Amino acid sequence: MPRFFFHVYDRARTPDQVGTEFPNLETMQIEAVHFTGEMLREQGYGSSPISPLAIEVTDEDGVTVLRVEVGLTWPSKVQTHVPPPFGKFLQ
Repeated sequence: MPRFFFHVYDRARTPDQVGTEFPNLETMQIEAVHFTGEMLREQGYGSSPISPLAIEVTDEDGVTVLRVEVGLTWPSKVQTHVPPPFGKFLQ
């Protein structure tokens, strides 16, 4: 099975030195999106504007095969009217 590496870019680069085997590209892509969501939940994103978060997936040869990027900004007019779940962080 091919091995893919999920490198995290969140203010600094955190390389994946071990990698994970996936049976195909589709499974790897689904996991990359899930992994990005987990990172957002764990780090409490949503409470304030954030630096972009990116997950760069490379193959065993170091070739980038996928990049998932997430950024969040709150326009100043909207900050006091953000509905839950994010609004609870802005009070």
